[in-house]
Amino acid sequence: MLRPRRILAALGAGLASIALASAAQPPRASTPVVVPLYAGRTSSGGPRLGIDVTLGGRTSRLLLDSGSSGLRIHAAAIPDGTARRTGRPARGLFVSGLVAEGEEALGSVSIGGVEAPELTFQIVDRIGCAARIAAYCSELLAANDMFAPYAGVLGIDAVGVPDRCCVNPLPELAGGIGRRFIVHAALPNPTLTLNPDDAMLSGFTMLNVPGHAAVRMPAARRDGTKKTMRRGDL
Repeated sequence: MLRPRRILAALGAGLASIALASAAQPPRASTPVVVPLYAGRTSSGGPRLGIDVTLGGRTSRLLLDSGSSGLRIHAAAIPDGTARRTGRPARGLFVSGLVAEGEEALGSVSIGGVEAPELTFQIVDRIGCAARIAAYCSELLAANDMFAPYAGVLGIDAVGVPDRCCVNPLPELAGGIGRRFIVHAALPNPTLTLNPDDAMLSGFTMLNVPGHAAVRMPAARRDGTKKTMRRGDL
């Protein structure tokens, strides 16, 4: 798995974008691919970005999350015979304390018409709670939407050490087209740009993030726009 370096950037007033550029060789693909995103809502009205991901011929809309890693899809959204369960347990622990429990699987996944032919992801069989929230687990399960209104999550975080199962799948797309990307989170017209060219990434002043030698965060665009990104805002 390619380990990209993370670049955070703000492209809209009060809304955030993320750009990731690989620390290794550039993608083989020569042109950017723009993938539409969708602005959904939780039951409490909070905005959540969604992205269409195709697995086994069925397209599901998933939560696009900058604060977690890996593709995790509810079992009910996966067509029979299109994912090969490995027998290895997989779990995703989220900031809320909720845990996506399930099994590691292999399958062909397509994002924006670009395929990752053999991707490792998680089939989510149930939602549970971490030990630290056991005392109010039932209450939190009843109140928390988890991935809603979507069928799972596409986690694009690349900082830190992911679990064995689920890492950011974008770098695995054919031709290396997802080795660098931009998420433009302006809710009227959000997009994911795979393989942005250098000109698209040239408008930001980059600063080192303490504790992560390969990670850089922009304080502002060169046109003076202030950075408004907070990790996990997406």
